[in-house]
Amino acid sequence: MQSGFSVCRRKAGQTFRKTLGLYNYKLGHQQYHKEPGSVSLNAVEQLKNTKTYEGIMRIRKLRQESDRVFGKFVGTKFVVDKSRIPQYDIPDLTGFELKPYVSYHTPQVDKETQTKLERMNDFNLIENLVPRSETKLLDKK
Repeated sequence: MQSGFSVCRRKAGQTFRKTLGLYNYKLGHQQYHKEPGSVSLNAVEQLKNTKTYEGIMRIRKLRQESDRVFGKFVGTKFVVDKSRIPQYDIPDLTGFELKPYVSYHTPQVDKETQTKLERMNDFNLIENLVPRSETKLLDKK
């Protein structure tokens, strides 16, 4: 007997890839082309035009040996260089007079200002559809 629920399982390593975030150059679904664009397009096109196995292998080697933002390939493994990962320097805010957060409370807007804003954003009015220089001409007629 079948139940009404379907079970979704993640692939091995999928959770780990998501935690890497910006530091993983292969983010995207399985069929999505995920090249970091580290080899110039002119070089790739010239090697593709040769239509030889050596050209294809040369492109693959150029892509693997190219310098990534945060690491490089060693053999078949991608090695992360921790010195290239940005370290955020968060300042100490003790004794700082301004509050380090944004207030959740917004200032009250009076009714007159609110109706002016609503009239300006209402595109059913002809004065908002026609440029101001033409509205002066319409008023004179």
